[in-house]
This record gives sequence, C-alpha cells and structure tokens, in this order.
Amino acid sequence: GMFEVSNHERGTAYSSRIADPTRAMAGKTGTSQVFSITAEERATGLRTQEELPWNRRDHALYVAFAPFDAPRYAVTVVVEHGGGGST
Repeated sequence: GMFEVSNHERGTAYSSRIADPTRAMAGKTGTSQVFSITAEERATGLRTQEELPWNRRDHALYVAFAPFDAPRYAVTVVVEHGGGGST
C-alpha cells in the first residue's frame, strides 16, 4: 500500500520518507505520459525520456498524507515534464 511505497526500502518514494517513525507518512508516486517514443525514433536510437525535448517528457506525480496512523495533512505534487514520479 501507500505506506510501503514511502517506508519500505524497495518503495519508489523511500528516499522521500520521513525517517522518524513517529512521524511516518504514506505516499504514492506516478507518471503521466505526455508523448510516446515512436517506432521511428527508436529506430534512430532514441531510448529514454531524458533524450526527448523537455516539452515531450512525462509529468512526475506524488501524493501523500501524514501522519500515517491519524491523517491530518494531504499533499499533491506535479512536476511538469519532470519524468517519472519516483525521480
């Protein structure tokens, strides 16, 4: 669940966690695709989002709430053309 995304060492938002266990939050990363890399682009060697022009890169998303055991705050972050949410 959202707790593991932020607090388990294999979670995509682990590096953004609050390390103090008494202030644990829960969150979820996401990606909103802007453009696909076309077959023609792949044929020319284009493979990653970082190789695309800035305005064609995916949007990065993150939503969270805290404290985990008694939610009081909610946060949503959108980074336009920021790549994947876990970055």
